Amino acid sequence: MASAIIISVISSVLLLSMPDVAHSAVASALEHAATAVIPSLFCFMVLSRFIYETDSVRILRPLFLPVKKLLKLTDEEASCFITGNLCGFPTGASIASEIISRENYGAARALTLVAVSNNISMGFTVSFVGAGLYGSGLFGWVLYFCQLASSVIICAALRIKTPSAKSPPSNPPAARSLSASFIIAVKEGTRSALYLAGFIVTFTVITSYVTYGASLAGIPASLSAVISSLLEVTRGCVAGADLPGAAGFALVSFSCAFSGLCVVFQSASFFSSSGVKVRDYIIIKFIQGVLSAALSLPLYYLLLKSS
Repeated sequence: MASAIIISVISSVLLLSMPDVAHSAVASALEHAATAVIPSLFCFMVLSRFIYETDSVRILRPLFLPVKKLLKLTDEEASCFITGNLCGFPTGASIASEIISRENYGAARALTLVAVSNNISMGFTVSFVGAGLYGSGLFGWVLYFCQLASSVIICAALRIKTPSAKSPPSNPPAARSLSASFIIAVKEGTRSALYLAGFIVTFTVITSYVTYGASLAGIPASLSAVISSLLEVTRGCVAGADLPGAAGFALVSFSCAFSGLCVVFQSASFFSSSGVKVRDYIIIKFIQGVLSAALSLPLYYLLLKSS
């Protein structure tokens, strides 16, 4: 309670004393969400949900059989993993939370399903980061591989000691009709887009105040980039890409895998009711970010340095 009061007081003081910072941040975030983020992700959100509802993803399950066996995934969990990682957040968190709510899951098993199924999409890493920030899609593919590999490695390690559900998972629900699936896909895609916009705006304001304070305090650009990576993935990637060499690329890799507190809390809006603790999820994603950064360093020198 004391920490909540302190945060409320500090936030009120900042908003009253420097309202221009918040005003500029909200305007910038709304423009960014409306012209870049939502246009690039909304169709994928609708499509991914449609694919899941119709169980069209079953044709891809054989390709991911090694991962399914390694992580001890049921067919429905495998579909969640594939859909979430191909189309990106918050699809994975949304679908995983629905699966968890239907099954007799322990907290550890639920946490690993959410963590492994809720990563940055290929569209973001390849198009926005790779082609947009580095001028080469290869950078984006490397980043996507690093975050996916780190996610699988961590969740595999966790599931070695994770007991199976107390009762065998039930069969996945039957695929809905095309019309029903389409309606649900559009509804859930719109809801996800609104959540996404709201959290982007909120964390853009927070990041703006933090970076403004960092500039007044004379904090180095590298440290400011790290702070941005912890708060919001888009700003973190932009700040990391501005840093030279392998260190900057590793920071971008961390930012993509961790995904920033903005995405963490956006995802938590879906899975918090399923019993997964936000604190545990943050720890898992932070470890994933560190591992992804470590994996990206040798690949940078082997594949990207001369690009």
